[in-house]
Amino acid sequence: MTPVLQRLERVWDQARGWVSRRWQGLWAGPLTRLTDRLGRLVKGLRYLHGPRLLLVSGLAFVVLALVIAFGVYRMALAPVRPGSADSEIVAVPYGHSTTQIADLLETKGLIRSARAFRRWTVVSGTSGSLHAGEYTISYGMSTPQIVARMARGQVVLHPITIPEGYNAAQIAALLEQRGFADQARFHEALRSAANSGLLPAGFASSRPAQVRFPLEGYLFPDTYHVYRGITEGELVRIMVGRFKAAMSPALEERARELKLTPSQVITLASIIEREARAPEERPVISGVFHNRLRIGMKLDADPTVRYAMPDPTRPITSKELAIDSPYNTYVNAGLPPGPICSPGLASIEAALYPAQVNYLYFVAKPDGTHAFSRTFAEHLRNVALYIK
Repeated sequence: MTPVLQRLERVWDQARGWVSRRWQGLWAGPLTRLTDRLGRLVKGLRYLHGPRLLLVSGLAFVVLALVIAFGVYRMALAPVRPGSADSEIVAVPYGHSTTQIADLLETKGLIRSARAFRRWTVVSGTSGSLHAGEYTISYGMSTPQIVARMARGQVVLHPITIPEGYNAAQIAALLEQRGFADQARFHEALRSAANSGLLPAGFASSRPAQVRFPLEGYLFPDTYHVYRGITEGELVRIMVGRFKAAMSPALEERARELKLTPSQVITLASIIEREARAPEERPVISGVFHNRLRIGMKLDADPTVRYAMPDPTRPITSKELAIDSPYNTYVNAGLPPGPICSPGLASIEAALYPAQVNYLYFVAKPDGTHAFSRTFAEHLRNVALYIK
């Protein structure tokens, strides 16, 4: 036997031992059988001479190189810590490329090789399709598992609650405080969405030039589960979509029975939302406002004044009651040009189904409930009794 063949047999024996030690699971059996057969082929080379020896030797070396290369690549795709349940939260910024994501994961020690990660995205057809957001990545996950999770956009979702009665400015501030939006970009997204016709035509204000914030009242108050990196435009679409889902055809039919437009219903509901503290009083407050609207009496609703104030945290004085604003219902008869906040479903239903009462006035009591009255004289007595 020539020294070359002896060296080749030794290399092949070492390769077979490496395969048996390193490869486990699905590929272990087939690769072991392959190396066994090629090993027998190598040992058979001692009986070959001339060109046939060179051809078969070259083939054996090529196959050996492919097996080793494939094994190295498979090892690069394996988990960093097989079987480990330890995990990290990884934030993938919006706009990151596949290369940047791979480098990020390698830097954090969650994958063995950024190059293998990139190649796997090409092989799996997911290159350029990995989503931004936060991911829970375990040290026991393989690169194909991590890529699949990012391709599905299986991100960490965070709950955020928009309270009933919040206006657009408060919602924007809350989202910025929680790190999900920039206030200026959120208001720009509101304008853009309003101009794109996101709302059905019936909900558009008849006085759009006087509306303070586009889509005010239509960012439905609810608990949302959102991911880090979500855009302001997506947030607006989700909230308005939730509003449209809540507005059933039956509610819209009821609005027509009351001879109110959908926009007027939401505007009235928003005032009820800010006036009512006790849930059971919503239909009664609605009844008072419906009575006033029917006879052409101004609503005199403090929340509309506060909405028009430059600083809504200040006390309402006689000066504020006379503020020049289309939202000021102490100055203007009828409803404001649009909602003053996002009403909950209970307030929308109260606007559509007012209690049948003959009250025209109410005043807040110290406990948050209201004293209702039919005449101005009764109202003055209640004011003297409860307003100190």
